[in-house]
Amino acid sequence: MRIAEEAKAAGNAAHKAKKYAEAVAHYTTAIEADPTNHVLYSNRSASNAAQEEYTSALLDANKCIELKPDWAKGHSRRGAAYVGKKNWKAAIAAYEKALECDPDSASVKADLAFVSGKLNKGFGDSMPNNPSAAGSRPSASAAPAAGFVGRLVPALNALILLTAFFYVIPLLGPRRAIPCYRVSVGCALVLYLSTLLARHPLKFATLRDPAVTGSHEAQLSFICLMLLVSPPLPFAIVPFGAYAVHSVASNYGSAVVPKLPGFIKGVLEPRLAFLLTEEGANMVQAFAAISELMVLLAAPLQLAVHGFRVVVLTGFYFQYVSRRYAASFWTKQAVVVISAKTHGFFHHAYCPSPIGMLYDKLVVLIGSLAARVR
Repeated sequence: MRIAEEAKAAGNAAHKAKKYAEAVAHYTTAIEADPTNHVLYSNRSASNAAQEEYTSALLDANKCIELKPDWAKGHSRRGAAYVGKKNWKAAIAAYEKALECDPDSASVKADLAFVSGKLNKGFGDSMPNNPSAAGSRPSASAAPAAGFVGRLVPALNALILLTAFFYVIPLLGPRRAIPCYRVSVGCALVLYLSTLLARHPLKFATLRDPAVTGSHEAQLSFICLMLLVSPPLPFAIVPFGAYAVHSVASNYGSAVVPKLPGFIKGVLEPRLAFLLTEEGANMVQAFAAISELMVLLAAPLQLAVHGFRVVVLTGFYFQYVSRRYAASFWTKQAVVVISAKTHGFFHHAYCPSPIGMLYDKLVVLIGSLAARVR
């Protein structure tokens, strides 16, 4: 219990300082020590939502509700996560449930009125992400930037997915595959930088803000820059394509699929419907996390092919995945799955024991290096 309380206090301090990834790591430690404490899941949900890890925020909110179904804040956390995922109807339902638990909550009433007003006026797509997680109402000045990014994001995601496809499957010819790779990475860079600029002022002080430098978008922007100046890494654009899938399905699927030939429409329509469900969105997040790990696991092969030209990129990618492991539920799950597979392989009856021992030492070394990064 003492470990849980100390980790909770550290998480609260980190969240207050806007060090959300650090807060998530502390709350995770507290949860490991006290897995039945619903408040810890609520707090971690808030930190995940603050750094726009809305699927992880939703899962924590659901666990909080499972442990304490009559606690209003758990339902409010679920509502905030749904706002971030732009599932307005689910957000309204969550806030209404929170009011059933605490009819006098002014903050929940304000959140419910805000989301209901945006939905009724048809402004849902331009609504800023997660007003509750930020701790205040969105300012009027933020709306145009959010609207601009909202219009830019679907087209960039579509271009990322299209060019990544033509790189992985070079239907346009081998000579055009590399330009497709560059365009895909470049579009991802523009997407992440645009998102950062929409959320933070364009000042030199912003570059020193831990909330900016530690954000998912900032880390991916730097990875994109490194990829543009490095030799093409075949697996590297797969995560970008995975992140783009859900956006493309949401924004273009209903308009494009009905116009396709009958056979193709019959194949794509049920898959599109699945992608637009919560389970489908979770599957995309899981695949993106696994593909990021696969990029890292392919590093020895890339080093053998390209030599020291990709050493720096590999180092930065390792730091990125290590930080993602500390903050992302899906990265943790991906590590668990892949670790189980590799452990079974290297400790198989037919695998020589010295190789298994070497594998165990390598795992310990990687874990210690990752802990230093976090």
